[in-house]
Amino acid sequence: MTNGNGNSSGNGNSNASDSSSNNSGSDSNTSTTTTDGNVNDNSSESGSSSGSDSSDDNDSSTGSNTGSTDDSVVDTVTDTVGSVLGLSRPASTVETHDVAWGNWAAPVEDNWLVIQKSEDGLVRIDTGDYFADVNPTSVASMKGAYQYQTGIASAFIGSGSAGDISSLAASMAVDFDSGLISAGELNVQAADQIWAVHFEGMIDNGTVELQSLDGSLYDATGLLSNQIEAQIGGVFTGENAEAFVGGFDLYDQLNEFNEVNGLFTIER
Repeated sequence: MTNGNGNSSGNGNSNASDSSSNNSGSDSNTSTTTTDGNVNDNSSESGSSSGSDSSDDNDSSTGSNTGSTDDSVVDTVTDTVGSVLGLSRPASTVETHDVAWGNWAAPVEDNWLVIQKSEDGLVRIDTGDYFADVNPTSVASMKGAYQYQTGIASAFIGSGSAGDISSLAASMAVDFDSGLISAGELNVQAADQIWAVHFEGMIDNGTVELQSLDGSLYDATGLLSNQIEAQIGGVFTGENAEAFVGGFDLYDQLNEFNEVNGLFTIER
């Protein structure tokens, strides 16, 4: 699962001055943002023709036009700050589609990728060290062509001989009319190791079948291997196959100690 921590702080001071030569009742309103993210409103009013008054918060209004602040500017800044503070990261596919995943308490050695249906209607994806239970889409009724790729709602979990996966990006083109899956790419980073795999496949009777075309392994020194044995698979989820949950096991045939496996989501 993914966890995020965010901290933000802001300090803002604004002074406003309005003038009226012969009229009374002029108002000025300002907003200041405190370090804890709260917004305080300070206002000052003048009821005399001189237009001079001050508040305890050091906001002042004078009868001079010099240095006056247009109320529309203050409103614009306040609206902008409110919009920024209101932004939030959308829920991940794991959350919105109730994907349950984790790592095996006692993983089985040489346990390659396995995808099978459970009695409760879910699909279980097993890799060497990780598992996921996914509510599958009935893709037999799906139509159209779509591009699936890593986005803001994507998530991943995994590890390998170099350590935990720190970065993952994947994409593929899916044509539900023909059942063809093309232009598949999977890029995984764990410590200084980068795995790059290309794949293709097809949807056959509602089952996704993927085959690796080629693969490479790099580190800080350059190319380590171009003989990568890869098993990649997964299942579509969501009412209209909005997301794909995939699993992978990658193994370096030149050095058996180099390996990585895990799970990921991509969306259209």
